[in-house]
Amino acid sequence: MTLMIGHQSLTIVNLYRPPQSTLSMFYSELADLLSAVVCTTDRILLCGDFNCPGRSAVTVDPDLSAVLSTFGLSQHVSAPTRNDNLLDVVATDTSLTVDTGQLRCC
Repeated sequence: MTLMIGHQSLTIVNLYRPPQSTLSMFYSELADLLSAVVCTTDRILLCGDFNCPGRSAVTVDPDLSAVLSTFGLSQHVSAPTRNDNLLDVVATDTSLTVDTGQLRCC
């Protein structure tokens, strides 16, 4: 979904990756999607349940971090979201401010 705010656009991408799907394919498809989105918008908000836990309870998978970093996106969720794993993502480009005090696990 893309919103126009004044003369700038904000694209919101919400994704769910089923735990049984292949990670390498997901990262490749995510990179392709972000490549297309970056060309058409001023700002990006990427969110969802990615099911890509990292090596610790407060990180995502390093390959997911690499994809986010490639597109200049910062992950804002920094606490476990389910079963002592960080599975959810709220990532934005640097032009957006996120109040991390308002991010809560349900």
